[in-house]
Amino acid sequence: MVQSGHGGGTDRNTPVQTRSLNTIISIAGGGYHSLAQKADGTIWTWGLNQYGQLGDGTITNRTIPVLVNGIKDVSMIRCGGDHSIVLKNNGTIWIWGFNQHGQLGDRSTDNRSTPVPMGDLKNIMTIDGGGDHSLILKSDGTVWTWGNNENGQLGDGTTMSRATPIQASTLSNVTAIASGEQHSIALKSDGTIWAWGSNRNGQLGDGSISNRSTPVLVKIK
Repeated sequence: MVQSGHGGGTDRNTPVQTRSLNTIISIAGGGYHSLAQKADGTIWTWGLNQYGQLGDGTITNRTIPVLVNGIKDVSMIRCGGDHSIVLKNNGTIWIWGFNQHGQLGDRSTDNRSTPVPMGDLKNIMTIDGGGDHSLILKSDGTVWTWGNNENGQLGDGTTMSRATPIQASTLSNVTAIASGEQHSIALKSDGTIWAWGSNRNGQLGDGSISNRSTPVLVKIK
């Protein structure tokens, strides 16, 4: 794999400097690809590009960073397993890469090698990407999700995958979100943590190993 961005395809067990990048203000890592945001608002990517997750209009793996086509003025970057998500300063979300489960939210299941805008989503505070699903937190404290839902990771009470955003049921007053490979997590304003999705290894923290398609309280003593 080539996600270290130093210009070679060799695994490294000590840090190496990523080539040709400076004035970096934010970074994100996916399954086998990486993103960096520069101070000028541009996004640079490298690593595996099998599904177009680098956003450079190709499916060619890159061992050094390349510019994401047509994206600037970005305020936040995130990676899913094989897709990438950015929030621009004007409040719009742009997304690209693997889309088999609808995780790009563009009403299709077509992979995209250049960024595509999402629909009429407004008042977005935070974005995040899971293995094959995506999340956003809106300013009203609600959470919206889309993509793969085979383990209930969208939190809508079903296991039906979605190619457009749907609200995670029963959640309000959320202040932060995060996602794992096949589960999702939310922090509420009262300090409680809620989780949903795959629970095979107990990653929902509810004292069970049962998958959950709606949020459950993480049992922190």
